[in-house]
Amino acid sequence: MDRTPKNFVSVVIQYRLGAFGFMAGPDIAAHGVLNAGMLDQTLALQWVQRYIHLFGGDPSRVTIAGESAGAGSVILHSTAYGGTVGTSLWQSGYAASTYLPPEYPPTHPQSNLVYNTFVEQAGCNGAKDKYACLQSKDTLTLQKANYQLAFHAAPYGLYGYAPVIDGDFIRTRTSVQLAEKRVNGKHIMVGTAANEGVGFTPFNLTTQAATMQYLHSILPGFSAADVATVLAHYPLDTEGEPDSPSAPQPRKFATDGVHSPSALNTSSWATGEQQRADNILAELVFVCPRYWLADAFSAKGSHGRTTAHSFQWSVIPATHASTEALFVGPQPPFVASETVRTFVDALTSLITKGDPGCIGSNKTIHWPQWEAGGSRFLNLNQTGGVVQSIEVIPGTGFEVDAYVGNGLEGNVAAFDGDAWEGGRGKRCDFWREMSAKVPY
Repeated sequence: MDRTPKNFVSVVIQYRLGAFGFMAGPDIAAHGVLNAGMLDQTLALQWVQRYIHLFGGDPSRVTIAGESAGAGSVILHSTAYGGTVGTSLWQSGYAASTYLPPEYPPTHPQSNLVYNTFVEQAGCNGAKDKYACLQSKDTLTLQKANYQLAFHAAPYGLYGYAPVIDGDFIRTRTSVQLAEKRVNGKHIMVGTAANEGVGFTPFNLTTQAATMQYLHSILPGFSAADVATVLAHYPLDTEGEPDSPSAPQPRKFATDGVHSPSALNTSSWATGEQQRADNILAELVFVCPRYWLADAFSAKGSHGRTTAHSFQWSVIPATHASTEALFVGPQPPFVASETVRTFVDALTSLITKGDPGCIGSNKTIHWPQWEAGGSRFLNLNQTGGVVQSIEVIPGTGFEVDAYVGNGLEGNVAAFDGDAWEGGRGKRCDFWREMSAKVPY
């Protein structure tokens, strides 16, 4: 709010996470509440409708916003209750680094596995009534059990807890409902970073066999033939690849999205099999859900009722949730003030007008709407500066070459989303076709 002259009211909500917000299983379905975290958010939106006028806000112009799992919440509020909510709770949505994990029914073996493991960690495995035993436990015991499962009950890159298809708030697989364009709200601004997969895949993938093993771990419903099909959609250009680990490694650099090589094989973070896996995970979990959400709100698909504006954040390091610092702060040294203003202007315009509109220092950048069949998005990048190695995750030694200095300038332009990075549109169509096996 400090970076914009526009007046609006910000509401920050708290909701239950982990086992407290997303535990599933037959016992929870019978005696508790499924998707409690999402219902907490819904209650907060209802509170806003009832009371925001007392703070000077307008209940008919509410924008919901989230990054990463929060962006996943924006997706789910877009499809909540089968798309029957309309604009009664919110009108515009902002979703960055959209996250759509596998979705299971509450009685699915995966849901049961998480619940039973939680029961065991809480010391209730031998109890006749396990649910009652959990209710009797103190907070610290439940917190410890929750922590053990949050990061250890799912394959690398995924998490133990996630929303489930409860037949009410989530009535069907999200990809199916988005394809049917049954959404709540009126306007959506949705984006991902250029390197969403970094950090969500193991850091030592050097062979196709290792990549296949990883894919089987995150896609347990895929057969060997299915995984082979995945790899066929993500071909690895072996030209110039080293013959041995001791040979010189291919140069890492940020692709421009239009020319070869593409993100299929190269990024500022990785090359070869590692980049292949990073890109697969990125498109599977983050990028393609962004495409589908934009499709669902596209003017052409929704007969003009809704609008979508899509973006990619390509400023190195361009990792997951890297746009958060633009409005939370502090401003990273590798982002020019001009770039921050452009981004904040767009978000402010969404909040106040329902449309990112014309942005930039002189309002000269036109951001076209995303339309199914003619999908254009805004690529936010930069030029200039000097190379400097930065540690992206403090204390890990995880470094990448970025550009810093007074010479940084914004470089923002619209591109074809279907053709981007070697044909991303067709790969997202593939994941939609395979969505029942993911499942999501």
